[in-house]
Amino acid sequence: MKNFKFNTSFIAINLVILLSACEKKEEALILPTSKGDVKNYTVRLGRDYTTQLFFTLRDGSIKANDFMAWDLGFDCNPNGYLVKINGGKEVQVANTGTKDFSEIPSLAGVEWEYDNPAGEWKGTAFGDWYDSLSRKCHGYVYLIDRGQTANPRYKKLKFLTVNPSGYTFLFANLDGSDAHEYAVPKIANRNYSYINFDDPNKIIDLEPDRENWDILFTRYRHVYYNMTPITPYNVTGVMLNPNKVICAKDSTIGFENITAETLKEFEFTNRKDVIGFDWKRYDFDLNRYDVVRKYTYIIKDTKGFYYKLRFIDFYDEQGVKGAPKFETQRL
Repeated sequence: MKNFKFNTSFIAINLVILLSACEKKEEALILPTSKGDVKNYTVRLGRDYTTQLFFTLRDGSIKANDFMAWDLGFDCNPNGYLVKINGGKEVQVANTGTKDFSEIPSLAGVEWEYDNPAGEWKGTAFGDWYDSLSRKCHGYVYLIDRGQTANPRYKKLKFLTVNPSGYTFLFANLDGSDAHEYAVPKIANRNYSYINFDDPNKIIDLEPDRENWDILFTRYRHVYYNMTPITPYNVTGVMLNPNKVICAKDSTIGFENITAETLKEFEFTNRKDVIGFDWKRYDFDLNRYDVVRKYTYIIKDTKGFYYKLRFIDFYDEQGVKGAPKFETQRL
């Protein structure tokens, strides 16, 4: 995976529509109604998208929490070793190139790296910190930028071990103070174990069991690889559960005309951001978001059933943004 340096001077009109600020948190609610076989839902992320929601298609159930609650997520697969970062929180990582944890790293000239929003299998900020053939850590020291709101903002980390039970790593401030060795267990039936650097000994109860959710409404980091320089940007959208869930996007057949018989016409993918954020567009004349209703998403859930989903609105009854309304139907 390449190193991607963030250009803080970069501002583009097509990115402005995705800006989101961080103010007070709002309670997450879900308001289902029934319309025959079609189910309508409103999920509330908060005016400034401070809530993330794990959503289950078969029954509309959710698990909600603050998207700022975590810094790193550790792959819970017994043979897994992927470590992801909270891009929505602006966490980023840099390999110092040294293996000496006692060395005080410099921030000068650092090239920060980001997770690929398509999925960890496409590349993570930590890269190949582990050799799966020799089953040994490479031993490099990594800089962690926790984002502008974190205190302390910067940390350093060195992985020590990973096995079917969990991970161990060294963790300290850049000057070596507050150094500790931590252990993160792999939790059965979960995709990831999550920690926050404010309390790395505490494993955060963030996501449901991997079989019990399908899509995630959240803030995350999208990376514009086709721009020069390559540009990361925080957006709010929908990600797939990496466990079994696949999705296809339609813009021609239409929600009403998609049936079980038309499934063969679609190309499905496990790309996490296939739904993503571009189902809404910002109207500068009206100063509001509009939903792109021509898009329908066909989703195979963790149980193997197919659903179609279409977004209807991005505002609640009071006109508050951050309240996606959508309809679903099992095929």
